[in-house]
Amino acid sequence: MTTSPSSTPDAGGNIPSTPARIYSALSPTGRDHFAADLDAAAALDEALPEWRLIAQSNRQCLGRMVAYAVELTDQDSSPQVLDISAGLPDQPPNVHEVAQRARPDARCVYVDHDEQVCVDGRALLREEGVAMVEADLRESSRLLAEVEKAGLVDFSRPVIVVMGAVLHFLDDGQAEEALTVLHDHLAPGSLLLATHATRDVPCPPDWVEAARALYERPTGQALYLRTRQRIGKLLLPWGPLHPPGLTTTETWHPYYATAMVEPAPYFLAGVAGPR
Repeated sequence: MTTSPSSTPDAGGNIPSTPARIYSALSPTGRDHFAADLDAAAALDEALPEWRLIAQSNRQCLGRMVAYAVELTDQDSSPQVLDISAGLPDQPPNVHEVAQRARPDARCVYVDHDEQVCVDGRALLREEGVAMVEADLRESSRLLAEVEKAGLVDFSRPVIVVMGAVLHFLDDGQAEEALTVLHDHLAPGSLLLATHATRDVPCPPDWVEAARALYERPTGQALYLRTRQRIGKLLLPWGPLHPPGLTTTETWHPYYATAMVEPAPYFLAGVAGPR
């Protein structure tokens, strides 16, 4: 397991921002953040119009994707969901709640590399068939070993892998390696559900670059914005993309949504795997 330095105060006693906590600060229902995260979120919102809608749209889309994938699971076996770099499950409906609403027998393991997120997450998760694991996607083999220790995921059966807003924190080599290790380890029939920040957006490039700099500065973590074509190539080894293909989070099966938000086309979403 890895311990994130983001949970450790700096020399001035301040806790630096993290992507997970900025994401929480951008959400109207998020609670897992500090003053530094609120400041970072406010700066991003000022630099790029509709930035706050990204978190809402991404969250709603992931819920629809999970419901879709669970419905595809064989009725004779329990759906297995592995949510990697999940952040704190403090904003209902969370991934496990969406999955278990569709199939009460669904099992869900949340994974995050932030030690404090995992401590808080374990305190929140009291339901049967749910666990929280501390591990880093950049060490995928170790991540799989930690998930196996939790005892909820049977790797001999298909797994629904959720990667919501995480691959853009890995460079090309890291992303390709992580996706390859996971794909090769999981049983045939496994699905990959991913959302990814894109540079193909309808606003001036300098706005996008300004927002990226504002995001990277407080977190110390690089943000790799990719084109639609490049994101598609990352997902393709898992199998064909399910309809409607790689599209914005707002337009990925919107009829599954209970409430829509205004367009914020900064994230692309896709489900890859056997059909």
